[in-house]
Amino acid sequence: MPSPLRLPPALVTHVARPLALAAALLALPAAHALEIAPDTPQIDTLDRINRSGVIRLGHRESSMPFSYMDRSTGRPIGYAVDLCARVVTHLRRDLKRPDLKIEWVQVAAADRIPALLDGRIDLECGNTTNTAERRQKVAFTVPHFLTGAKILSKKTVGIDSLDELEGRRVAVTRGSTGEALVKEQARLRRNAPQPVPVRDNAEAFTTVDRNAADAFITDDILLLSFKANASNPADWQLNSRMLSVEPLAIALRRDAAWQKLVDAAMTRIIVDGEINAIYNRWFMQPTPPRNVVLNVPMSPLLRASFVAPSSNAAF
Repeated sequence: MPSPLRLPPALVTHVARPLALAAALLALPAAHALEIAPDTPQIDTLDRINRSGVIRLGHRESSMPFSYMDRSTGRPIGYAVDLCARVVTHLRRDLKRPDLKIEWVQVAAADRIPALLDGRIDLECGNTTNTAERRQKVAFTVPHFLTGAKILSKKTVGIDSLDELEGRRVAVTRGSTGEALVKEQARLRRNAPQPVPVRDNAEAFTTVDRNAADAFITDDILLLSFKANASNPADWQLNSRMLSVEPLAIALRRDAAWQKLVDAAMTRIIVDGEINAIYNRWFMQPTPPRNVVLNVPMSPLLRASFVAPSSNAAF
């Protein structure tokens, strides 16, 4: 096994630094936290699970370190993948169905919400942001990570702000909050940035690496992971300031009975401290594919949110 690659703390303090805006939003009363739309036609999730004996979990292909494929085993791995697996462990007990099986289903950013709505998956185990727009269609359980959008570019390009994106080509994953941010900037600016939509995060990084785009915008922790796993991390830079606040959570169908069980399972994982070992596994220890240690301690804000876990946190 190669020696772990450890990122210097200076590169990752932006992740651990508390976000005042996020703290204020976490404090919102529950009455303002959920923007409820009329229920869409529902699948009776628990009935289907009890009849089939299968829980379908959606995973991503290249959202390191949350949800991605381990090419050596052909299986999904990551922080969100492990959390979903632990949720299922609790559900087996709560439903008195120790025989429940997991079926992993790969989804992309563009079809993860439709996959929940049409029943292809029961939980989406990726890096999905809990937003007001998405809450009109699906539900979210307790946030398991707090992040924000940033810009990744080559040092030879050196983009450090939204202003410097003017007239630039920006790789964005279809269906992501990064895509929405770039489209909004294009609407507001005379010399608009040019979105380069791609299928997934790995393709977005490759697009910049091959100089087919000047920058890539997504969650900063994903960008940090791509930078760390690059053939030459020193060739890349992240901009200095967060562009948004992104609470990441497992998404699920708007099904009250199903959400109650998933929320209870996720709350136990947090309150009982199970989440600490899972977090450390993916952010403080060597991870595939290059044995990189991201060196991102749990932020004070995330730790504080775990004191009283709630799926009602709104951003």
